[in-house]
Parts: sequence; structure tokens; C-alpha cells
Amino acid sequence: MITQAAKKCGSAPCVLGDPPPAGEPVKDLTKAVQAALGNGSNASALLEDEVEEEDEEADEQIEEDEEVEDEDEAAETEEDEQIDEEDADEVEDEEGKPAMLEEEVGGNYKCIDKWKRCTDTWCNNNCNHNPRYCPPSYCRGVAAPVPPPAPKPAVIEKCPAGSFLGTSFFNEARVNVHHAYKLVCCAASCGACGGSGCAHRPGGSKVCCAQRITQAATKCGKGSRGRITQAPCVLGDPPPAEEPVYDYYK
Repeated sequence: MITQAAKKCGSAPCVLGDPPPAGEPVKDLTKAVQAALGNGSNASALLEDEVEEEDEEADEQIEEDEEVEDEDEAAETEEDEQIDEEDADEVEDEEGKPAMLEEEVGGNYKCIDKWKRCTDTWCNNNCNHNPRYCPPSYCRGVAAPVPPPAPKPAVIEKCPAGSFLGTSFFNEARVNVHHAYKLVCCAASCGACGGSGCAHRPGGSKVCCAQRITQAATKCGKGSRGRITQAPCVLGDPPPAEEPVYDYYK
């Protein structure tokens, strides 16, 4: 009815003018009302009260969002600390199993795989791990004789260029199975793959911790559109550990 009457503002009721563009603060509209009707008018006072209520609601929403963000960060930090503890527990002796022989611990190992699917670092980490995982087709002790090369596999699986090979001792449910479960590839930013402190490397636990990569179950290789999956990803099952490496010293 006021719009139909088309009375320009001087005294209410009246038409103030066109509305501001979408997203423009209501405070600008308040100033326009005050200019047209005077700061003491009822319309101006009511509009100021409405603006104050909206500001208070916006402040409360911001506080709630910040609390939720703090809770999420605390939960992620706690999860990363748990991963570090679990990875550190891998190296402890399993109950009821005999301790490793002194000559098995702290040795130097070399990658001998013809297709370079491993590295010397990977061999040292896994051959000195407890439980031990040291396939002789991949690794040998520096002082040990070279075994005959393994037959060429049907498919040569390697980590994407620049990424790091690691071994996961955890299944997809993040349960420690106490033996090599999967070979995984960590992002290049990690500098290493898995092990103690992996959650605190550049990129965090999702790209640097073997158990989190195993849980995600992203397969390395070519996708449905022919694109190569980049790390982090699961390379596949580890090769069989045909015999313990220390047999070479007998």
C-alpha cells in the first residue's frame, strides 16, 4: 500500500527508495533511514535494533565455528600422536617370540633387485625391523654372497617417480598384524615412508604414514582413464620372504 501511494519520504509512511545490492551491509541502509527521517524517528531506532541483533547473531556464529575448528584440530593431533605410538610399538619384541640374534641386528643391507623396486635404505629399514622382513630377492647383507637373480615378474611394480617406498605392518582396519602386509608409496615431501614420527613429516600422516595409506587403499598404477595414480598409494602385496637373510652367513 505504501509503495502504491508512492509518497517520497519526508514523514512516514513513505517510500525511501531502491534497496541496496545483495550482500551490502544493512548498516548502510540504517544511515539512509536516519538521513531521510532523522536519527530520532521510530523507524530509524527499530532498524538499528535489528542491525544490532544481526551483529550479535553473527558474532555468536563465528565463536561456534571457531570452537568446532579447535575441536577438529585437537582430534587430528590426538590421532597423529596415536599413529606415532603405534609405529614405535612395531619395533618392540612380540610376547612369546625369541629375541633376534645379535648378528641379525644393525647390519648393513643392499638392494639387489634387478628392477630397482627397492633401495638400500628400504632394505636397511626392513631387514633390521622386528619383526624382520627381508626378502632375499630384494636385499642382501653387504658381506653376504650375491644370490642368483629372481625371474622377471610379469608386472614390474614401482612407486611413482619421486615417491618413497615403505612397508605397512597394518591392515586396512589399522590393526598391527606383526608381519609385512603391504608395500606402500609415500609422497616425495615426506623424505621417508612410515616409521616413528611419520605423522610430523611434511604432508602429515595421510601421505607419510604406512598404516594410514594402507587404510585409504588407493592402488598405485593407472586409473580407469589411463592416468597414473600419484603417491600416496598402495603398491601391492610384499614379495614372499623365502628365507631369513641370516641364512647367507651360515
